[in-house]
Amino acid sequence: MTALPFYLEHIETDAKNKAKININNYANKMLKINIHNQPSKEAYKILCSQNLCAILVINGKEKSLEYYDPKDISFPLKSLNK
Repeated sequence: MTALPFYLEHIETDAKNKAKININNYANKMLKINIHNQPSKEAYKILCSQNLCAILVINGKEKSLEYYDPKDISFPLKSLNK
């Protein structure tokens, strides 16, 4: 039973390290997009389905999750060539 606390601590540390790596990789790979009729917004695609796209919108220090019709967004060509 004395190995259990060490094992749990190891799992927790390992999970934290993996989560940190995943967050850093995800942040670097987010695809910048343009929102029609709102070109000044800094926006990144999170996930798109057939009817809606989840978009991370950054306005200064404020971040929000907004949903748009896929027809209302476009992808700059330079971001697709990565």
